[in-house]
Amino acid sequence: MLHARIGLRGCSQHAVRGLTPGYLALVMGSGIISVGMLLDGYRTLSALLLAVAAVSFVVLIALTCWRLLAYREAVADDFTDPRRGFGFCTLIAGTNVLGVRVAMDGHHEITAILLAGARATTGAERPERLERWLRGKQPDLVSDIGWQAIDAVERRAGQQQRRPRVKLVRTQGLLDAVRGHDDSGSGPDSTPR
Repeated sequence: MLHARIGLRGCSQHAVRGLTPGYLALVMGSGIISVGMLLDGYRTLSALLLAVAAVSFVVLIALTCWRLLAYREAVADDFTDPRRGFGFCTLIAGTNVLGVRVAMDGHHEITAILLAGARATTGAERPERLERWLRGKQPDLVSDIGWQAIDAVERRAGQQQRRPRVKLVRTQGLLDAVRGHDDSGSGPDSTPR
């Protein structure tokens, strides 16, 4: 048993280090159902689910802050891993759903605080800083401008073959398109679609 070998403190540290960002889906899910129950007139059930969402939110935010301070590398690994990175979206979604639900009870100040917190976590006010950080972790990061470049290369290659597009299917071909090294998609990197 893990607890018997490493003690409560070690077990807690192990749990926090391995906490995945998707756990905030608990807040999102219970908040959504709470909204639905309130709209359908089930006030008691809605209030119970609101309590679950609110307590979960506070606990998970505290644990996430602890994890961010104590295990930054684990958080960075999650953020750059395509299997776990989308879990961070539950932070914003869960916060917003909780904000909507408390607004339904007339607590607009709490809603404003929650929505401001959600906005602050998105990096919307400092996109250059966020992109610089992401590129430090993943030099081959493809931004929206990069995806537009890929789209243009694929469409140009498709026009040459009288098709809507020719898909680039290899990583290097995609990265070359992003960097502007377009070979018009006609090499071994592309597949007609």
